[in-house]
Amino acid sequence: MNKIRVILPTATVVEEGNFVSKFLTREEAINWCRHNHVVNYCCHATVKLLGFPPTVSSDTCTFYDEALCIKPVGRFPSKDISMDDLLLLDVRYTLITKLW
Repeated sequence: MNKIRVILPTATVVEEGNFVSKFLTREEAINWCRHNHVVNYCCHATVKLLGFPPTVSSDTCTFYDEALCIKPVGRFPSKDISMDDLLLLDVRYTLITKLW
């Protein structure tokens, strides 16, 4: 069975169940994205740090087996922020895994 893996703009549990979370480095987050088929629900510019454009879709995530949550500490940057400026931001990467 294929797992549903998503990128979310913040740590969110979207359904009942048991979940576990852990913080990742940016490098670990990039590797997770490279080795999995993921659906991007993140609309802010920090997702560019993982190699994805910010989503413009209004779709809402309703289920996942694993979610990589990417959240800048402090204020969200504008969508027009440069990659150099993005790299200067303090960004938290959290992997949430559904146990059942």
